[in-house]
Amino acid sequence: MVIGVSSQDQESHQSFCRAEQLNFPLLADTDRAVAKAFGVGEFLGMDSRVTFLIDSQGVIRRVWEKVSPDRHAAEVLEAIKGLPK
Repeated sequence: MVIGVSSQDQESHQSFCRAEQLNFPLLADTDRAVAKAFGVGEFLGMDSRVTFLIDSQGVIRRVWEKVSPDRHAAEVLEAIKGLPK
């Protein structure tokens, strides 16, 4: 399952999801509670782009702190293939 989290509000998420044709939920973390819990930093008032690969047992298996939108989905899919079953 893929879930996106951003500190922007739900209204901005709806517009972004439509524009980018996202097929997964994007959750609003307006108080940054989730970002803080996962240690996601800020730069110029915006959350850093970080991806966490969490397995079915809730274990963080990999963290990408530098996300390149162009090739990131392929990187994550490849990492998922390598997870223990």
